[in-house]
Amino acid sequence: MCTLSALPGENDIETFRTPQEYLAWFDALLQMTHESSKLRSAALLHKGFFKRFYEEIFPLAMLLTHKRDDWKNTRFCNRCDSDSYDVEVESQLLSFKWIEITCTTFDADEHFRMQHLLQHGYVTATGEMLRNERGTPIGIVKEARRRDLAIEAECTKVRERIAQKASRRYGSKPALLVYFDDSTSVFQKADYSAVEAACRCAKSAWRQSFARLFAIGARNERLIDLQP
Repeated sequence: MCTLSALPGENDIETFRTPQEYLAWFDALLQMTHESSKLRSAALLHKGFFKRFYEEIFPLAMLLTHKRDDWKNTRFCNRCDSDSYDVEVESQLLSFKWIEITCTTFDADEHFRMQHLLQHGYVTATGEMLRNERGTPIGIVKEARRRDLAIEAECTKVRERIAQKASRRYGSKPALLVYFDDSTSVFQKADYSAVEAACRCAKSAWRQSFARLFAIGARNERLIDLQP
């Protein structure tokens, strides 16, 4: 059974790997975390190692499943101590040497939802959040939110995360990887097109900051790959 001491340290995380090597390493980590009920709370709340695993390692692995053949001679390394970038890239072909990652899959609302799940043993996955006058989550509506509204809200999150990342200054143009939630409300073909449209709509914001934009959902169904 996996314990905290068995989880990889910074030296292991910061090892350069080809896509094939990275995905083999990721699969082993995924199996390890799934086997441990003792780490369930930390995993659900994205604490410690699990914050990096679900918000940086997992998104990169999803990207590499689509690019493993095209990038087979390229090496990737998650960075634990970089203020600007999440992934370093060793490549003679790609136009970027770094990847910055942003996620819509876990925020203050989702943290509140997971706390509710741990405390009560159940939670409505798509129930709308109830908030106090300061906007802080205080409860969850039991009824599921309308699917079209959930998709619209996800597209809004995508645009907001892109704008937030594009507002920062970078020493050299990295690629941006947007990891979005296509599993809570299971996406259909048109929904992925809506996310791509959201990325294109935000192009004026990100084209000056990023060499390329990728967007991939947690279900790993479709990769959105955009040039400036």
